[in-house]
Amino acid sequence: AVMEFHETGAKDAEQFHNNPDDLIESIFHKATEKYDISLDRLTQDERVEIIRQLKDNGLFQLKGAIPYVAERLFCSTASVYRYIGKIGREGL
Repeated sequence: AVMEFHETGAKDAEQFHNNPDDLIESIFHKATEKYDISLDRLTQDERVEIIRQLKDNGLFQLKGAIPYVAERLFCSTASVYRYIGKIGREGL
């Protein structure tokens, strides 16, 4: 059994997640919290910047991350793959 230690009420980026979906949601929230507009109104450049942050944080190594991101960013999974490829090609 894995033991978890949490400070009561601590909202901490270092907290452990038993559920991979919670981890995906947490990483996604951290990457998008600075945007004051609804995510369906993001520009393509803003979406690419978010996906770059998610990639840097290892989100796309988690199963189910691409469909989750596509749904939350109001784009297709093909678009998410295209953005990831673009980031890789540009070396950004």
